Amino acid sequence: SFIQILIRVAENASMVSMDTEHTDFRTIEYGDGDAYLGTFEDGEGYTMFWIANGIEHELYISAYLPESEVFQIADNIY
Repeated sequence: SFIQILIRVAENASMVSMDTEHTDFRTIEYGDGDAYLGTFEDGEGYTMFWIANGIEHELYISAYLPESEVFQIADNIY
């Protein structure tokens, strides 16, 4: 299990690593705008992308966790 956090200046809302072949994404409301939450097809993790204050955030979690814990981790990145 591991957690990877990538933070970069948002440029054209790149979201470059959205793997739609192996991950089911949905748009969610998060913070001051929308975010993308992806659930791995095999159920072993999540990925989440959002932009806040001109910064693009990517959270990649490879672990069995309840979805509520994904949001707790994202909240603590701020």
